[in-house]
Amino acid sequence: MANSSKTWWGVRLGAFLFVGFLGFEAHAAEITLNDYTEINSKILCPIAAAMFWVLIAISSIMVLVAAYMYVTAGGDSEKVSKAHKTILYAAIGVAAALLAKAFPVVIASIFGVGDVNGC
Repeated sequence: MANSSKTWWGVRLGAFLFVGFLGFEAHAAEITLNDYTEINSKILCPIAAAMFWVLIAISSIMVLVAAYMYVTAGGDSEKVSKAHKTILYAAIGVAAALLAKAFPVVIASIFGVGDVNGC
């Protein structure tokens, strides 16, 4: 029963974030591109910046949850193991956030855009 409750909250969070990105996409539909070189600065950089901050926020919350799990473990090895896994997932989230920051640079270099300094 507890796993289905966690899954349900995960689905709710994912839907909330997805709806937020839909609003961002609707705003991005107003952008006009004069040249393909503007894709990096007008589309990819704002998306990467939003992904970066969302992932950093989620990872920070996960670290706080893991700290709470450590404090309340009371020597239970199963709870300590869950806290270790939560810290690992938070570190993976930070790595994904850093990759999101690097994504526009990679795309700009693939398309041969002169300004590959990032966002």
